[in-house]
Amino acid sequence: MLGREFGYLEVRYVRLSNFGLELCGFDCEIFLWYYYRLEHGNYQENVVNPNIQVLLPTDWSNAKRGDYFENLVAGLMQKMRFRVVQRVKFTGMEIDCLAENLDTKKRAYVECKFIKSPFEADFISKMIGNAIEQECGLAYLFSTATPGKEAKGKIEEIRRKNNVVGGILRTAFIEPADLVDMYLQLKGLPSIDVLIASLPNDLKISLGGITFLIAPEEPCWIIEQVRAGVPTKAYVVSSIGLHHMVNDFETIKILIEDAKLWIGLELQNGIRSGVIKPEVSLLPDILCAADFWTFVKRGFSAY
Repeated sequence: MLGREFGYLEVRYVRLSNFGLELCGFDCEIFLWYYYRLEHGNYQENVVNPNIQVLLPTDWSNAKRGDYFENLVAGLMQKMRFRVVQRVKFTGMEIDCLAENLDTKKRAYVECKFIKSPFEADFISKMIGNAIEQECGLAYLFSTATPGKEAKGKIEEIRRKNNVVGGILRTAFIEPADLVDMYLQLKGLPSIDVLIASLPNDLKISLGGITFLIAPEEPCWIIEQVRAGVPTKAYVVSSIGLHHMVNDFETIKILIEDAKLWIGLELQNGIRSGVIKPEVSLLPDILCAADFWTFVKRGFSAY
């Protein structure tokens, strides 16, 4: 008889039989979940910061894309008590604007990059130069991509100087995870913490990347399920809540395909069931005898 509590599951005894592992009152699947937690830590601690993608129809004109991005930037800046007063430049998936603080009237140079690949350090240098040229005291860089190695070093260097360049220009990098938070707050949508907490337990242990997708039809979450560390399925979930389906799923699929994202993955609209059975090979080594005894030694050595 063994009695040790793991989280909120009390394991009263373990029996190894011809039918596999048995726990009093619980099935083997729950055991795998708790073994995974011992081996890899709590699932929430292992979830990386959410990614963010902005997808627009390929047949949109440059003028329409520019207007969409400008409105998106205006909404984000409004949350920071700024109003966009002028579009400076627009090319492809990038837009630069001038904004004015509603309270102090200070001008800010706002550079937004709705891109996939990490950006380089010269982007930061150009933004600083443009901000000084426009006689701005503030500069904000929004990006849906993370900085490249050199760009990250440049950002850290600026942060060590209290985010002030040349003693005159205060700068800030709004990274993807912060961009997601700002958008969710702006639209009054549930946070990623609420999303993760409401996931079915079996999806929590097979959780891959999480991406917030902004599209003209509606924003949504893309939740990846992994098998042996490789994404095999993606759930497209409404930003309103976990069990809501996306209204225009087919259009969202087309946008994803055109952007060549989640290639080869099965896309499912919403999470229809309260329980999602994980693939057995999600934890490929768990069922071997050596791993079982490792668990016994680690978990029950006190007994």
